[in-house]
Order: sequence, then structure tokens, then C-alpha cells
Amino acid sequence: MKDSASQAVGDAADTATDAVEQATGAASDAVSDAADTAAEAMDGGLFSAEGYNAVKVAELIDASPLDETRKNSLKTALMAAGDDPALLSDILGQVKEALGM
Repeated sequence: MKDSASQAVGDAADTATDAVEQATGAASDAVSDAADTAAEAMDGGLFSAEGYNAVKVAELIDASPLDETRKNSLKTALMAAGDDPALLSDILGQVKEALGM
């Protein structure tokens, strides 16, 4: 009985260790992706009509400390601008300013 309990504890510890390693890896990947996106944004590419990437800009907005209302407003404006270069340029400027870039 003691061996079964020891085995169960050992298995639980292994499972917990695996879960922590997976979570740490996922968090590390997320931080790395966010850093890459931020670096690309700092280069100005994301905030130009030519280099605009809706998913990456939305990720930057979501990761920002802005309140949810402001985040949603910015993302809605970007969607409304669509492919119109003049509108998109204006909204991207607003996003850049709101993010302090």
C-alpha cells in the first residue's frame, strides 16, 4: 500500500512538473511573440498602410494598459477603415499615439 501511495505521489509530482514546464514554455513563447511584434511596431512598419497587419496591431492594442472601452474603440475604428489608405493611416496614427509610440 505504501509503495502505491509513493508511486501516486511521484506520478502527481511528474504531472505537475510537466504542466509547469508547458506553461512556462507557452508564456515564454507569448513574451517572445509580443517582443517581436513590439519591435516591428517600433520600426514603424505596422503603423503604415503598406506594413499594416490587423492581427499584430490588435495584439498590441490588447496587450496595452488601455481600458477595454478604448481598446474596443480603436479596434472597431481599424475594422471600419478597412483597406482605405487615408482612413487607415489616420486610425493607425491614433493607435500609435494611444499606445505612446
